[in-house]
Amino acid sequence: MRKTMITIVFLFVLLLFFLVYGAFEMNKLGTPERGFFLVPAGVLLLLSVLSLLVFKNYHRLKANYLANSILNEILETYINANQSFIYLKDENLRYLLVNKALADFYGKEVRDVIGGDVFTFADEEFAAFSKRTDLKVLTAMTVVEEELIWRDQVFAATKFPVKLANGRYGVGAYIRDVTEEYNNKRELIFLSFHDPLTGLYNRRYVDQELKRLDIEGNLPLTVMIGDVNGLKLTNDVFGHKVGDLLLKKAAEVLTRVCQKPGVVIARWGGDEFILFLPRTTREEGEKLRMAVKAQFAQERINDLPGSISLGCATKNTATENLAQVLSKAEERMYLEKANDSERFSKETIQRIIKSFHERFPQEAEHAQRVSRLSVAIGQALQLSPSQLNRLKQAGFLHDLGKIVLAESLLATAGPLTEEKSRKLKEHPVAGYRIANASPQTMEVARYLLTHHEHWDGSGYPKGLRGAEIPRTARIIAVADCYDQLRYGAPGQKPLSPADALAVLKREAGKRLDPEIVQVFLAMVESGSGGDW
Repeated sequence: MRKTMITIVFLFVLLLFFLVYGAFEMNKLGTPERGFFLVPAGVLLLLSVLSLLVFKNYHRLKANYLANSILNEILETYINANQSFIYLKDENLRYLLVNKALADFYGKEVRDVIGGDVFTFADEEFAAFSKRTDLKVLTAMTVVEEELIWRDQVFAATKFPVKLANGRYGVGAYIRDVTEEYNNKRELIFLSFHDPLTGLYNRRYVDQELKRLDIEGNLPLTVMIGDVNGLKLTNDVFGHKVGDLLLKKAAEVLTRVCQKPGVVIARWGGDEFILFLPRTTREEGEKLRMAVKAQFAQERINDLPGSISLGCATKNTATENLAQVLSKAEERMYLEKANDSERFSKETIQRIIKSFHERFPQEAEHAQRVSRLSVAIGQALQLSPSQLNRLKQAGFLHDLGKIVLAESLLATAGPLTEEKSRKLKEHPVAGYRIANASPQTMEVARYLLTHHEHWDGSGYPKGLRGAEIPRTARIIAVADCYDQLRYGAPGQKPLSPADALAVLKREAGKRLDPEIVQVFLAMVESGSGGDW
């Protein structure tokens, strides 16, 4: 266009020169000819119009060129800024255009990829997928969408036919890395049918699979239902993380022992598991049940053995109702749990206390002294034998909640910080939860909760006052206070009997029940109940 403009301008100037020069010569010769000017003038006019048209067209084309340049720059910026792979291939599946992301994926520069074949740059698996889907586009002449799982990545490819400048068709592609989306989707699918804690199937899965399991080819079909013993107690004493560990151990044992083709193991509820054992007789199911119990008992969770109650039932014929078989297995499990639970909770509490006192002998000695002193006060108050038995047990267990406290807190020698003091005040509630989890200690649980309540209402955890505090707890409070004074509480020096009694007198009507303090003072002065 620029050359055309220059040519027209040159002709225009040349013609103008010719006209001026001709007119000058003719005038010089004195022979003017009117017709002489007509043809050049017409040509000059034509050139002028043509120049105007070319000039206008030049500016329009220049504007279009600039617009196209900007558009191409924007397009190039977009495809190179895109982290997905974008390319255009010719009819021979050689690259005509690639973006920077694809070139980087190949470890090449963009210019080095142009004109090349995918097998030159990619490994065989990726290249084979690329070629197969490219050919599918050219064969069907339609959009193709497919996914490739390659190494640890997942790619979603959208490919489409593109008409090229030569009239033939190539392939355009947009390939996204959808690994994160794919993994999230798989996780959602997994969680919809699996228990996230144990990795076993969940109840929803079992409900959907019952029809598939309830077929003649699976007979005899044995159902086993299990309930982990002591989960609540474990949660209360050691926290939910240890409780979760208990459930995981149970799942591991069930999976390890009951390895059979087609077996379905699921977490049925909070602490319940269910197993479907295809082609398993009642006798075989009982052997597996006993093996699970034995192996789980060998597991140790915070020094405590695992315990699980299990019930089995078997569907032997197609006419039997599977729902009734499930009910029978559950009934047998609960019957066993009724026998196991009381014994297990009693043994567990004993093990917990024994372990705690072995780690902190001073706590064992304190518990024994408070128990004896509480009984002596109770005798002075003429309590009944059953009340004295409760007092003896509650006095021994009054600091049971300290089991959940950090060892560093219990081993503190100096004065307690405000934070440690706050933590220490949590032990009555913890003791209540632990004692309330076992039938053997449930009766004294409320005394463990209230033995730090004060007569004037300044105590914890509830701020009870006066007669609102159970009398057994008030007796333990006096015995506990005196023993702490005599043998030294954390951060305090031991006092002599006389000094300890003086403190009790000052606390009567404040921290302590004044009547019980008076009974204790009289008991000490008379020498009854022993040497305190």
